[in-house]
Amino acid sequence: MFRLLALLPLHQVPCRIVATPLLNAGQQRAELQDLTPGLIEGIRVGFNHVPELKQLVVFDLKAEAIDNLGMTILEHFGSTQETSELKLSKEQRLYFKEITQKLQAFKEGVQISEEAKKITQDILEQLDEKQKKVNLVAIGISARKLVEYLVGERTKFLSAEISLFRRINYLDGSIDPWTINAMHSVRIFGNWMGHHNYQPIEERDVPPPKITLYHLNMMLLALRCVVVEPWRKKDRRPPAPPRKRPPGT
Repeated sequence: MFRLLALLPLHQVPCRIVATPLLNAGQQRAELQDLTPGLIEGIRVGFNHVPELKQLVVFDLKAEAIDNLGMTILEHFGSTQETSELKLSKEQRLYFKEITQKLQAFKEGVQISEEAKKITQDILEQLDEKQKKVNLVAIGISARKLVEYLVGERTKFLSAEISLFRRINYLDGSIDPWTINAMHSVRIFGNWMGHHNYQPIEERDVPPPKITLYHLNMMLLALRCVVVEPWRKKDRRPPAPPRKRPPGT
C-alpha cells in the first residue's frame, strides 16, 4: 500500500491522510500481540517511504476490534490512553496562546521551507483552542521533528548516521548556549513520547512516572526559544593587531 502511495507525488496528487480496513490474521489464528511489532515496523517504514503522509486511519465494522488494536499498540510501547493524552481547561489553554502566535509567525516566515511549515502546522493543530485535549505523543514527536529538521539543515555536511543529540552538540559554540539547551529540552521530551527505550544507551532519557502540564509547558517554552530567539551569537570584534615597534627600540 505504501509503495503505491509513493507514486502519487510523481503525478502531483497530494496525499496527507489515507484510510485502510483492519485485516485479521485469517486461518493463521495468530494473537494480535504477536502481529503488532511487525505491523508497527511496517507502518514506520511506510511513513518514511511517503514523507507527505501525515495520518493513517484504520477502520473496521466492529469498534471492539479497533479498541483492541489501539490498546495493544499502547501496551507495546509501554503506554496507556491516560498517559498519552492530557485534558486541558480553558484557563490552561490561555498559556498556549502566545506560544501559538509565535509558532504561527514562524510558519509564515519567508525563509522557512515547506517541510518546516508542515511540521509546524502539525504542532499548531494540537494547540488549537477547539481541541479539548492534547495528544502528548503527537505534539512531542512533531516538536522534536521540527528541531531535528532545523538542526539538520545546518549540519547537512555531517553523516546521516549522526544522531540529533550529537548534531546539537556539534553546533555548541556557534549558537547561543540558551538555544542549545532549549533544543535538548525539546529533544528529550520527544524521546519521552517516542519511548526512550528505543534510543541508543548513551542518549537514553528516562521519563518521569507521569507527564504533566508542567512538562508540556517547559517543552513548549523551549520550542518557542528555538523558533523565536536568534541562533547565532553576536559577532565579536576581532582583536586589534599588535603595534609595530619603531626601529631601534
